[in-house]
Amino acid sequence: RRELARGVVDADVTHVTTERAFRAVLAVESFDVILSDYHLPGFDGMSALELARKAAADTPFIFVSGAIGEERAVEALRRGATDYILKDRITRLPSAVERAAAERDERRLRNDAEERFLLAARATRDVIWDWRVDEPTVWVNDMLAADWGYALAPDEVTIEWWVAQIHPADAEQVAQHLRSTLDSDETYWEMAYRFRRADGAWGDVHDRGMILRDSAGRGVRVI
Repeated sequence: RRELARGVVDADVTHVTTERAFRAVLAVESFDVILSDYHLPGFDGMSALELARKAAADTPFIFVSGAIGEERAVEALRRGATDYILKDRITRLPSAVERAAAERDERRLRNDAEERFLLAARATRDVIWDWRVDEPTVWVNDMLAADWGYALAPDEVTIEWWVAQIHPADAEQVAQHLRSTLDSDETYWEMAYRFRRADGAWGDVHDRGMILRDSAGRGVRVI
């Protein structure tokens, strides 16, 4: 409490010292961060970590200990601990707590956005595709099978497969246009072409992609 106050971290602290109390409070409350010593009377920090991973998997867990040791610290991180603070460096605690809480909030936002994307992909009648440029495969929603007849495993939908299904008269132009747009600073890509259905017939496609770029402006993902 003293170190969090010194670091101007406004915290409401719930303090427990036994396994029974820890289980009870996890069952009825949620927390932004869990702090734990490594050695506890009749209990221990690794057991607390295991309980927390089951009851509150999304909550950052930080060890604050004077005797954890490097080998134990590495094992704790491997088992899911977020960080560990040695008591002789306790001034690190406020920044570690704030960083862990911020990372948890960012992770929740990403998970919420991903869930919304997947729900939208299920609700639409359009084929939706998601290509991470450095990866060989392309994620597609179920409409590739429902509307075009392709029942493929996830690792079978690649950029090469996609280009191979484009009409021979259109394929080179489509591929070049996508590549040149990725190499530019454009945010959107759009093109019309003919695409082979699973039964061999040709269908008309109006394809639109949003390009996501990294901090250097490189196109890294197209949806």
